[in-house]
Amino acid sequence: MSHITYVEIHRYLPQGVKRIIAHGGGCWIGEVDETTVLKYPHTDEEMKWVQIEAKILSVLGRHPRIVQSKGIRKDGLLLEFAPNGNLHDYLTAHPEASLERRLSWCVQATEAIAYIHLKRVLHCDLRHDNCLLDANLDLKLADFQGQYFSTDGEILLDGLSLEFTKAYLPRKPADHASIT
Repeated sequence: MSHITYVEIHRYLPQGVKRIIAHGGGCWIGEVDETTVLKYPHTDEEMKWVQIEAKILSVLGRHPRIVQSKGIRKDGLLLEFAPNGNLHDYLTAHPEASLERRLSWCVQATEAIAYIHLKRVLHCDLRHDNCLLDANLDLKLADFQGQYFSTDGEILLDGLSLEFTKAYLPRKPADHASIT
């Protein structure tokens, strides 16, 4: 007997979305206009994770190194559009990017991480796919499915990204993963 559950995912475009420009674990990213995208779930059950991300972005507020929320709708989260895509795709297409530019992105990523930690948010999925590049090629951290903590360490919001991150942790025995 199999314990695998299969879910059929169908592409769709909510009202106002012109086309799908990216997708991730449980969401599509759709172009709304030249400055805005809509992050929306593959299934209705996954909308709760989009809502948690909206709350985490609200906690973070405005910062030049964080992708900006433009509000939540019943079908998804409106976000600032990053016209130069993510860092991975940009570097693949532009391997000639200078050392100076690459070091600038390192500094900008560090600024983003320092800021979110100051706000008691753990990203839990830091990687080049979640570093977006704006029109000026400045880095903005995106995809906040992590955790938000109270001042005494209680988890107030949990996007469950940490659960998926455990799959990448080194471990012994091989079937055990823990962050503690």
